[in-house]
Amino acid sequence: MSETIRQRKDTNKDDANKQVNDIVDDTSKGKDTSDTIISKNSVYSKIPGNVLLKLIVFSIMAITVPLMTFFYGLETYGSTVSGIMAACSANVVLVMYIVVAFLEED
Repeated sequence: MSETIRQRKDTNKDDANKQVNDIVDDTSKGKDTSDTIISKNSVYSKIPGNVLLKLIVFSIMAITVPLMTFFYGLETYGSTVSGIMAACSANVVLVMYIVVAFLEED
């Protein structure tokens, strides 16, 4: 098993070295390779910033809104009703995220 892992590591190193050598060759030929390195090594370069911002905002809302609803309901209505309200508020946040995602332009 350890032999297979070593072979995979060697193969990955060889692939990485080949990619670097290709980029160096392209650079020496006068080609612009500034975006090549980013696009090969970074998944985040393909995700627009506004999409990540919406994901982060809705993730925070998915945590905070149900908690706030639960503790508000706990003081006012009791534990059973506040639990139901918290579950419903989590679903509302999820539906809001889905609606925003569908309305987003490509």
